Amino acid sequence: MRSVRTPSWSLEGLAHRVQDLLEVVSDIAAAINSEEDVHALAMTGLDPAGDTGAAGAHDHVYHEELGASQAGASWQFSQQHQSGSERVFLNNFPLRRVGSDAGVNEYTINVLAYTITLWTSKSASDFLEVDYAVATDVDHTHVVQEAVGDGLSGSSFDLDNTPTTGSDRLFLNNLPLRRVGAGTEGLNEYSISGKTITLWASKETGDHLVADYIY
Repeated sequence: MRSVRTPSWSLEGLAHRVQDLLEVVSDIAAAINSEEDVHALAMTGLDPAGDTGAAGAHDHVYHEELGASQAGASWQFSQQHQSGSERVFLNNFPLRRVGSDAGVNEYTINVLAYTITLWTSKSASDFLEVDYAVATDVDHTHVVQEAVGDGLSGSSFDLDNTPTTGSDRLFLNNLPLRRVGAGTEGLNEYSISGKTITLWASKETGDHLVADYIY
């Protein structure tokens, strides 16, 4: 007669194994929920790394659409923004913030009303979006569209402040430049050391060079 092999573990051991499996399933479910929360937060335009505005918070809004499927010139942000922190894009093209003398591809802003006014009205089919830091973000200072070497020609200029490493972004005549390391610069590129930027191709007197960064 063939012998029957019995399990080598007790009921108590089996219970422990089941408990271990349940804990693994619970961990997986929590991870899935966490990913869904991050995705849902990202869909609102808020930085998933941010919080609700406590001291030292990093509350940012990215890709907030303004005036969706509507035509017009004036639009309000969903939250009050930190003065000077906004960056506006029309059909993925960066717009320039100016004073009262606006021009093509430019806008003015009323900080207290957190409302922007385009120099040229957008159509219903245009896509207008904005990035900004909300007014509760007190951890650092945002600089947006700082004029660099205004009215000057040359290839090397100092920013007003030393940017946090990796936070700098430059635009020449509204076209974004690429930051590269020393010695490998190319057309439409620049390098940075401290607060000094060096362009691969010198800017002319009439060129408009601006910098975004945090410090």
